[in-house]
Amino acid sequence: MQAISPRVIRLRDAPSYLGMDKNRFNAEVRPYITEIAMGSKSTCFNKLEALKLIAVLRKKGAKPIITILNSNN
Repeated sequence: MQAISPRVIRLRDAPSYLGMDKNRFNAEVRPYITEIAMGSKSTCFNKLEALKLIAVLRKKGAKPIITILNSNN
């Protein structure tokens, strides 16, 4: 039987999954991805959406996110 990978990632796991500390995640990634409420206390994110944002950052040479979003490219 094939393992199924979850589509969402919990807030507590997202920074380490993306290879960064929680402060950098909260400043550079979290404002630009959709938060999903799971119950009354848990917050999750779409894993694919977060990975796409990281790919954009990497492609742009890891410039600050504000510069990338304000550019007309």
